[in-house]
Amino acid sequence: MGHKINRIAVLGLVLLIVIIGFVCAGSPISANNQLNGLSTSTLVDARGTVTSNTEMSVQQSNTTIDTFPLENGGILWGYWDPINEQVIYGWTVDPIVTEEFGIPITEYGDIQYTAGYNDQYAGITGNQTLLDSVKVSMGNENADQSNIKTDTSIQFAADTMGRATRTEDILLDGVGAQTVAANQISCPFGSMGNSFNPPFCNIVMSGSQFDLSNGSVVSNSNERFISSNANIPVEQTYSIAGTDSVGSINSMMRAHIQEGLEIDITPPSVDDIPNPQIFVPAKGSDLLYSEISEADGIITHYSKKTSYISGLI
Repeated sequence: MGHKINRIAVLGLVLLIVIIGFVCAGSPISANNQLNGLSTSTLVDARGTVTSNTEMSVQQSNTTIDTFPLENGGILWGYWDPINEQVIYGWTVDPIVTEEFGIPITEYGDIQYTAGYNDQYAGITGNQTLLDSVKVSMGNENADQSNIKTDTSIQFAADTMGRATRTEDILLDGVGAQTVAANQISCPFGSMGNSFNPPFCNIVMSGSQFDLSNGSVVSNSNERFISSNANIPVEQTYSIAGTDSVGSINSMMRAHIQEGLEIDITPPSVDDIPNPQIFVPAKGSDLLYSEISEADGIITHYSKKTSYISGLI
């Protein structure tokens, strides 16, 4: 205990408030025909030792899970380039192809999501209260709803050598090929000028850790990635707040955001005969982000909020 007092004397009082947010442009995925969900709720009020471990992994796809490479949506179409003397290929959903030539659209573009949540708590030798809830839904969710939602409240006061430690993180990993834009959003004023939504590859993880002899900590996490409506964005939020605590608290956010774009390669018309509009997907942006915030000592207040939103515009 003497070592702890010396460390606190050096570090002093800590007040930390951090808010971080990202906005990107991925697409949600529709639910399968079967609806599944689960929920748990835990309340423990004890003196002694309390442990709790939660592990979760969710995969959702509009095709077979883990089928790679992902298939682009649209009809593969080509034209002869007389300058380079080669056929140039791209994708189209132009009515010239679908109606005049009668070629149906059979591929609408593959999307896959992997989500995960992990929480390990151990309160050793102390008076403590643990209140924890986890909810999981595999159905289509609206903008104010979640596929994964967790809420945790912990109060801990150590006996002579007691400690409370916890590690929590939430993950969202989404990959999508080029998808056909038609009929993906419900709003009649939505931006539907493009034939395709571009590909994306986004992974975001947020979470926290603490090691306390005394304190009160509350955390919340939320993820939504399943929806029947593409104008409802994919979302991950995470927050943690610690008050009147002794020890250390840290929280982090890591993200790798790769967004695509659509390049129009339609050749010029010949003799006023229009050509089908043809697009090829390409990588348009790449964002890599890593951040961690830590407080160590007598922590008056620690607050951290992170937010990730990915939707069509």
